[in-house]
Amino acid sequence: MSIINMRAMFNLGDKILPYEKYLLKLFNDITNEDDFKEISGKDHNNRKLPLIANYAIILDKFGNNYQAINYHDLLNDLQKSHETDSQFLIRGIYQVFWFLTSNGHVYLPPDKDKIKTFSTLKYQFKHFDYTKSEYIFEIGRHIYKYSFLEA
Repeated sequence: MSIINMRAMFNLGDKILPYEKYLLKLFNDITNEDDFKEISGKDHNNRKLPLIANYAIILDKFGNNYQAINYHDLLNDLQKSHETDSQFLIRGIYQVFWFLTSNGHVYLPPDKDKIKTFSTLKYQFKHFDYTKSEYIFEIGRHIYKYSFLEA
């Protein structure tokens, strides 16, 4: 994940740099461009990223089904507890990319009167346009199959 670490430290723009192209070759099972565009979707309604299912899996694994917590915090707490297998943690590290780009939030209706009749709140993940940056697009399509079991 040194590709992402360098980006976190320096503003390197939206284009893939030569060293990043070299490092991306380390990924063998890459999602092709058209499939990745379809998976990431043009908006929230046609996105096919399994974020809700994977968020529910980690909440259940942690024994927490009542409190919304950042995905990366849950993963960190699981790692500290030593109560999960390394494959789950490795996949989780890849999933952090998806959960940080598609921020979680609680959906509230725009009509304030409807809030009074809510019996449950829905936790949603915002749509993120992975095609807006060459770098983000390439990272996403290179790690997608490493991130999700059903990929």
